[in-house]
Amino acid sequence: MSPPQGQATAVSQAQHSSISSSQGLRPESLSESQTEAAVRIYLDLLTELQNSASGESSASIAHRCIFLYTRYVFGSVPLCHEASLRATVGRFFEVEQHSPCEDALDIYRRALTCLSSENEYGAIEKLRSLTLLLALCAAVSYAVPESLLPTKHLTAPLFVKTTRELLHLYHDYDLEHPESSSLTIRMFLSSAIQTSTGTNGVAFHILNEAGLIAMRMRLYCEASLEGRDPIEQQILRNAFWQLYVCDKTVLVMGGRPVSIHETLFDTQLSLNPSSPSPVTLFEYGPELDGAEIEGRLLEGFHIIRRLWAMAARVIRGMESRSIGHTDKFTELYEEDMADLSNAYFEIVGLSAAPLSLAMRIIELAQDFFNVLETIPFLHLQAEGEQCL
Repeated sequence: MSPPQGQATAVSQAQHSSISSSQGLRPESLSESQTEAAVRIYLDLLTELQNSASGESSASIAHRCIFLYTRYVFGSVPLCHEASLRATVGRFFEVEQHSPCEDALDIYRRALTCLSSENEYGAIEKLRSLTLLLALCAAVSYAVPESLLPTKHLTAPLFVKTTRELLHLYHDYDLEHPESSSLTIRMFLSSAIQTSTGTNGVAFHILNEAGLIAMRMRLYCEASLEGRDPIEQQILRNAFWQLYVCDKTVLVMGGRPVSIHETLFDTQLSLNPSSPSPVTLFEYGPELDGAEIEGRLLEGFHIIRRLWAMAARVIRGMESRSIGHTDKFTELYEEDMADLSNAYFEIVGLSAAPLSLAMRIIELAQDFFNVLETIPFLHLQAEGEQCL
């Protein structure tokens, strides 16, 4: 027998409280075997990158992947802090050059220093930061064309393999003490695996794992972000909305089970689309306003998010009607049909809401520019305004 709704909510919130409180505790350190395995994986990575890169340094490849991510790959929602990524490159890759006189023990000690920390929490965070960087490099390497990343066919499989090996070292700990990288690493890894293999099984499993972690963290609730670092808040917010859109897409297109849906929340969806005190995640030149740029990107992303959410409502409503489901109360049935109709009209642009009107104006402006680009200017001069 299931507990009452209020009791279930209280239990869920108590579980979330234990997750949150555990994040504030001093975590267990890596065991000796885990540390040795991490050092071995790291050294193997450096060796294989050096053999695959045709003279290009590992640091150069990593910096190039970060650049390509910020310029071409991230879509509408940044999921990483660029300065932190570049600091990780500096820590793990810009110290790789060593003297020919340096023996294997010296190289091992230097690698151990890169992965060690004065406190236990720092050792875990260093391992997480390296795994995140490599997951990003894997996703970027498979996404961009060879003209932008000439070594992609050699380095991309290596990045995927190393990311999975490192994540395996602290996988259980990561599930017990999740944070933003727990989501982002899995999203990057899922994308890379799906692109590299052309199959969905493993990729969908990893992506669903990210969705389940987000649900356990109760990221659909704005209160779940309280007390966190502003950058961590921003990435968690962006990651949740990205996962939310992925699952709304699945509700429309099908293909895998859904892990994030309103019916599974123990409270209302209260996560704000953007932070009241946003921070920029990418690095911009002094002449650019980073907050404004990322704000505009988020606005565009949330328009897409609302569109997929409306499409999912329409599809689910149509499926419900197709199997003959009706409410025994006529007024509730009519209200349900009205909501379904409104959602459909909103999708096709037949809504008087300010947002819909603004979108229609944008469409008209786009049509205008398309005409200007496709019709010769001399023709426009000759025909005048009636041409448009």
